[in-house]
Amino acid sequence: MVEKYGDKYGTDSTKVGYSGPYTVKKWNGSGDSWTLAKNNKYWNKGNIHIDDVTYQVVKEATTGLNMFESGQLDQTTLIGNQVQNEKNNKDFKQVKSGANYFVQVNQKSPSSDMAKKAFNNVYIRKALSLAINRKEFVNNVLNDGSTVPLGVVTQGISSYKGKDFAQAAYNKNTADSGVSYDKKLAQDYWDKGMKQIGATSLDLTVTSDDDDTHDSIVQYLQNTWTKNLKGLKLTIKKVPKATRVKYLQSGNFDIIVSGWSPDADPASFLDMFKTGNSYNFGDWSNATYDNDMNTAETTADDSTRWNKMIDAEQILMKDQGVIPLYQLSTTYLRNTKIKNYVDNPAGGTPGWRGVYLANK
Repeated sequence: MVEKYGDKYGTDSTKVGYSGPYTVKKWNGSGDSWTLAKNNKYWNKGNIHIDDVTYQVVKEATTGLNMFESGQLDQTTLIGNQVQNEKNNKDFKQVKSGANYFVQVNQKSPSSDMAKKAFNNVYIRKALSLAINRKEFVNNVLNDGSTVPLGVVTQGISSYKGKDFAQAAYNKNTADSGVSYDKKLAQDYWDKGMKQIGATSLDLTVTSDDDDTHDSIVQYLQNTWTKNLKGLKLTIKKVPKATRVKYLQSGNFDIIVSGWSPDADPASFLDMFKTGNSYNFGDWSNATYDNDMNTAETTADDSTRWNKMIDAEQILMKDQGVIPLYQLSTTYLRNTKIKNYVDNPAGGTPGWRGVYLANK
């Protein structure tokens, strides 16, 4: 398939190979709607009870709720006040995810030389993180069941000898945890970092998707950063997700809001931040971190692997190679006729194989 379509491979639903329970139809590479259609060549097609599932991108949660209530959608995502307003609805469903949201700063090619100096200064990176009151953010802004992170690796996706990885790797030291809130220390670090780079003010741009959730994120970041960090000026740049991903991949950003949905292993997160990894968009680099992850990936000893990944997580957080924001929890209204759907915390959704619609 790759040889057949060359550069066109994967650009629309007709230029992809399918081997699962569904194929994709009516997707042109950038459209806001597509359909999963039953694959009659699938080995277990007898267990596929729904012939097609249509997805519709809805950028405004109010629109999604209205479409659900009018019967145009069988599932929609709730945010903000909608969560409290709909919590007694029979269709209400809250799902804790292994996915996270985080901020990456561009250490390689931001918009100015001064921005590059700033992002390569550990005190400035730490100040940006320490200025974020994550508890306030998840409880008062998102209010959707999302939780404060303990690091970049989320809770609940991996454990060893009864200990959750995120809890085992969490550093309680405020300055080094990577997720603590301390506005005084944030300002102290900011002042120290700005003095080291020879600046009294800094103009930066924050890039994000143009939907309601990302709007809440960047508005909060702009407010808390400009209030807590003297001399910082922020411009918000909201673009369609496809455009944001292009900016991310090309290094065309200062600060960018991103996220990751993992496989069920800490390395799914930690591998991204190795030097030269194609997902290390901020270009953070640490030789000790690389060595720890290389050992974790080559050892046959479970204990060594676990401990090296913990060491790597703590280095990443202490050096603030990435700024975690929150662990995602998604709240839906889901038609109660949908049965046998499995919500996985990691590894993505399981698809629609085995799901059926009840008669009542």
